[in-house]
Amino acid sequence: TTMKAAYMKLRYLVDMGCIFVGHGLKKDFRMMNVMINPSNTIDTVEIYHLKQQRKLSLRFLASYLLGIHIQGTTHDSIEDALTALKLYK
Repeated sequence: TTMKAAYMKLRYLVDMGCIFVGHGLKKDFRMMNVMINPSNTIDTVEIYHLKQQRKLSLRFLASYLLGIHIQGTTHDSIEDALTALKLYK
């Protein structure tokens, strides 16, 4: 899959009104130059953010709340996505 094809698929999902669940989505979408309505995102970085405190990492939340260890030796975006979904549920 080319970068353009991936972008086109993402753009299609955004235009269809899909709800995206993840950790740090605002930053991810900004890096891709994609504008998305905040009502179409469920971002665990915001759900578990305490006011006046730093934002918690996905790795910490997974360990503390779910009792699982992620991002051991490599970064796996699929593992991150599944973990964010578990945190949301």
